Amino acid sequence: MTNQLLTVKEVAFHLKVSIKTVYQWAELRQIPSIKVNGCVRFDLEAIDQWLLTCKVEASCGRIIEAQTVAVPRKGR
Repeated sequence: MTNQLLTVKEVAFHLKVSIKTVYQWAELRQIPSIKVNGCVRFDLEAIDQWLLTCKVEASCGRIIEAQTVAVPRKGR
């Protein structure tokens, strides 16, 4: 089994986020990454596993009503 290393641009495309976001996540250690001679790379399998940990399960079906907030109008 060989691990496929992706560039920042490839990961951004894979996750549908900006390149800047991927760099920020890597710097903050929020996404699994590897530094190779100063270049940030990403193991595709590790990224896909990381995505599973980010998954949010559906709620139990309770409906929460939005609250209305009165905002004063200008000039009154």
